[in-house]
Amino acid sequence: ESFHSHLLDLVDISGSPQTAEYLYEIVSSVIKRYKIVGKISSITSDNGANNILRHSDMLCNLMRLSGPETSMKTKNLHHVNCARHILNGLLRTTVQTMKETESFRRGLEHITKLARILKKSSLVRISLAVAGLPEIPSALESSWVSVWDQIAKYLDHYDAYLKWFENFQDSPN
Repeated sequence: ESFHSHLLDLVDISGSPQTAEYLYEIVSSVIKRYKIVGKISSITSDNGANNILRHSDMLCNLMRLSGPETSMKTKNLHHVNCARHILNGLLRTTVQTMKETESFRRGLEHITKLARILKKSSLVRISLAVAGLPEIPSALESSWVSVWDQIAKYLDHYDAYLKWFENFQDSPN
């Protein structure tokens, strides 16, 4: 038995109430429109409290509309939490714990400052490119995965960044 993954619809819900009930209505309308009641083996979603799968009884009731055969298939319906959301939560805890150490907190502040400078200064970006070094990515405040990426990029090239910085300070520009 082969499994297929398909994106069926993108629904803009930005101006609507984002409750589990409303999200259920959106998902169920897509399921009914494509006539796939009972043919779904998994649904991937974020880990929010308004997640329709947090209220799986509503989804199971939808599946029962097609009869007992579909109800039996519902027992095999799997909810897959978004891996990036799970990883983001773990990294938030890890980075916040590490920030309790003064040297880590200061180091992260320096890395973040350097990433901001790189984003704003074409001269600094060109100098990095000439040195063959990658840019340190900007990190979003709420994306701990991007903070971790920022730290990892810097640490992977730590010695080369130090040498580049010394050369950059000594350059006449």
